[in-house]
Amino acid sequence: MRRLGFVLFAAVVASPGLAHAEEAGGCAKFKWSIAREQAAFASPDLPSVESGQSLPGVMNAAIVRLKPQAEVAFEHEPARKPKVKTPFAAVLKLAPLAAPGTYEITLSEEAWIDVLQGGKEIRSRGFSGQADCPGVRKSVKFPLQAGDATVQISGVRSDSIRVDVLPVE
Repeated sequence: MRRLGFVLFAAVVASPGLAHAEEAGGCAKFKWSIAREQAAFASPDLPSVESGQSLPGVMNAAIVRLKPQAEVAFEHEPARKPKVKTPFAAVLKLAPLAAPGTYEITLSEEAWIDVLQGGKEIRSRGFSGQADCPGVRKSVKFPLQAGDATVQISGVRSDSIRVDVLPVE
């Protein structure tokens, strides 16, 4: 009986699917794949942008250098109050979108995302997040029109965050 238990234990430990799920932690629990964002966020060559600047474009992840939230001039007040005592934030422009569609905005840290187009707040179409996924915390889908858009990030604990914007396939 002990031998059967050892064989079963060895089979479970050697199972590549289980090992991958354990290694991925909470990353496997996202409602949609975040594999591309994980790879992008791990790149040592990410460009850096400051609050008030433009993100490098769709499918071009970046490190955003944040300011204390009290110093950020938002187009619209963030829809959610910060959960931290001294939050950081940024207002960023997206490069003009060539086509309308649903776009995913993914963040490396806990934060709130507001997206604006034509001076109006855009309601999200979906959200997924996991606190136990190394390098990726949250991904939100927004229906956007072609043209300019503004992304407001608020309520961040640290002074930088990784951001990626992708069209939903």
